[in-house]
Amino acid sequence: MKSKLLLGLALVLSGGLMFTGCSSPTQRQHAEFSWPEKAKGLPWPQPMESAKIIQERFNHASKEALGSGSDIAAIDKTIAANQPRQRLRVTDLRWLSPTVAMAKVRAMEAEYIYVVEKKEGQWVVLTYYLKWIS
Repeated sequence: MKSKLLLGLALVLSGGLMFTGCSSPTQRQHAEFSWPEKAKGLPWPQPMESAKIIQERFNHASKEALGSGSDIAAIDKTIAANQPRQRLRVTDLRWLSPTVAMAKVRAMEAEYIYVVEKKEGQWVVLTYYLKWIS
């Protein structure tokens, strides 16, 4: 299992799972990875391969914290502040690097995948994707 995780991390970090040509130049400047843009009027990126890449990145990211306890608390706070009326809560946090993390986030009637990055000592939301809504 550990070798599979290490292989997955190696693929992610080497760009083997990177989706190129889909994120805006601003997003590329602020992250170690490019992130698919959400399709206009749709909650998840199109084509479907983009959604698979996001899910694969999450699945292969490290479950072991690559940041401190204060980083984890700051990530929770940053995500909750992104959509305060939704009462967001992080249910699963994964690490792509010490400065880039992905979180599975629940709201009352929805689930999201958030991507956050630590920039100049502050955690910021790079993007988020709606997985489902009821």
